[in-house]
Amino acid sequence: MVTASRNWVCVRPATYESAEEAEVLLGYFAGRQGTLENTVFALLDSDAKLISFRAGRSPGMLYDGPARMAEELTKKGKAVEENERRALPRLGNLRLALNVAACDSLPLVVAFAETEKERAALQKRLAPAAWDARLVGETHYVVCEPKELDAFEALAKSRGEAKSGLLVVQPDEYGRTATVLSELRIKLEGEPLTEALVTAVEVHDVEAREHRKHVREGKRQGYEWQGQIPSTDPDDDRGGRRERGGRGERGGR
Repeated sequence: MVTASRNWVCVRPATYESAEEAEVLLGYFAGRQGTLENTVFALLDSDAKLISFRAGRSPGMLYDGPARMAEELTKKGKAVEENERRALPRLGNLRLALNVAACDSLPLVVAFAETEKERAALQKRLAPAAWDARLVGETHYVVCEPKELDAFEALAKSRGEAKSGLLVVQPDEYGRTATVLSELRIKLEGEPLTEALVTAVEVHDVEAREHRKHVREGKRQGYEWQGQIPSTDPDDDRGGRRERGGRGERGGR
């Protein structure tokens, strides 16, 4: 499946974190009540039109197993040229990135800089490393302003007075804070940057979780995730106050 997906642009929807995106997703798939549900799965062509004229809540709604899905991805995918540049797959902000990385039990690469120009340069330098075979699917990325780190004690301490930097962090189980695994030299690029990221990501400690127990503990501790727009999923009876215990309640997106 991973090999078959390499010739596709894979997008992880933010669902209730973006009103604009929610409108687009609803154009591809509406749930039982005609509203946007928590997950959407679709294959699109280069004109953003549905392939095979179908979409669903998950791959399981469209395929009878991974082998069938991999077959269609292989058949309809466009081979990526060796020299083709791919953009950095990044999350929208640090708050959301920590939550998603925690849900996926993955480390998070945090790149921060003061100006938009500097952040764009960081994205460009990180992109080749992100698509290295050793890192694909092994970490998430976020590029943000330095002030975003100040809301998280460990990250603020690591940042200090620095105006730009690269951190590899491990979120706690509910994405409320994080431990810094590595502080990378800001000037790193090319193969040295890739090697440094590979080494840092290997330090990440994955702790197995039992889904129901994880959710119960989150509820017991009073953790609650507030999306940017209200949930319209009929399985969510809390309205806009959704997914107590972090996104882990639904297994992520």
